[in-house]
Amino acid sequence: MMSSPPPADDSLSLAEVDAALRALLPADWERALRLARFRAGGLADWTGESLLSEALAKLLAGERVWRRDVSALQTLKNVLHSLASNDRKKQTGAPIDRFATVDVGAGGTEDEDHMPGVAAVDERSPESIVDGRSQLVAIEKLVADDEDAQMVLMAWSEGIRGKAAAEDLDFDMKRYDAARKRLERKLEPIANLRNIQ
Repeated sequence: MMSSPPPADDSLSLAEVDAALRALLPADWERALRLARFRAGGLADWTGESLLSEALAKLLAGERVWRRDVSALQTLKNVLHSLASNDRKKQTGAPIDRFATVDVGAGGTEDEDHMPGVAAVDERSPESIVDGRSQLVAIEKLVADDEDAQMVLMAWSEGIRGKAAAEDLDFDMKRYDAARKRLERKLEPIANLRNIQ
């Protein structure tokens, strides 16, 4: 086993990272998975589970830094964001257009057994794609300082609202309602902008 370089004073050692991850509660893992699913949205090659696994592997291998005095969920959120962002950049510069329509039967003969394929078609205009991404970035910035509002937003992104969302987040209804109201206030400018367009 190779020894890793000594950690900088402001980051955890690999052993400390491992111990911190092992100390997470089931509710923390649910939140981490919700963060991962949110970040994996729109990525072609990742599910929430695989993105979370990759983030954990990077942290445990020392390829990503865990700063001291930063919570486990915040660290995972940062790593997930970075991985998703890198993948989006890679997709943008990729030589293959995954939205191109392809003649699936090209080159085949009628006597071959094959399943008909489905052509990937994205009906959105480039402007609407860019607008959607910029709105997502704006929303993320609006709730960056409010972890409860972030969690409610992620529940909403999965189609879970109300009492079901509160139970899923392990919030009592008072906490959920307070976070929901803060989130709605923060989202109001973006909602108004969408109504104007």
